[in-house]
Amino acid sequence: FRYLPLTTHILLTSPSSSAVFLSKACKRFSKSLLQKKCYICIGKATHETIRNVLPKAPTLLASEEISEGVFPVIRTLPTTSYLLYPHSALSRPVIKDFLKKNSWHFFSYAHYTVKPRPIKKHLFSQYEHIILTSPSTVRAYAQLFPQLP
Repeated sequence: FRYLPLTTHILLTSPSSSAVFLSKACKRFSKSLLQKKCYICIGKATHETIRNVLPKAPTLLASEEISEGVFPVIRTLPTTSYLLYPHSALSRPVIKDFLKKNSWHFFSYAHYTVKPRPIKKHLFSQYEHIILTSPSTVRAYAQLFPQLP
């Protein structure tokens, strides 16, 4: 959090990442300071999570709800921008790689990890289709079902 006061933009990629980040940030910093930062969001649910906590904060929404969807948004930022990118320990490196490759001023760090919970396989039997929406859910599902059912 030492970089937050210098930050102009905060990049949040999921509702869970946003909730974790905002929960910690609200304990350490004033809402006034947090609402002065611009939040770059991947997805409407992430945007809604930020709006619920910081309704007056400026936000930018990626048009595509994937990591690569923020690239066009980031390209529109002033070159003097300083980005803070808290993310899951299991996140793909594409955003960090993009920021490095394009010489953006940023600080990136893993601020949470997903821990597996025991689950009964039969819970999935009632569904015809299962949609996995993140690398961590794909990994968890693959551990539970090494071969597709």
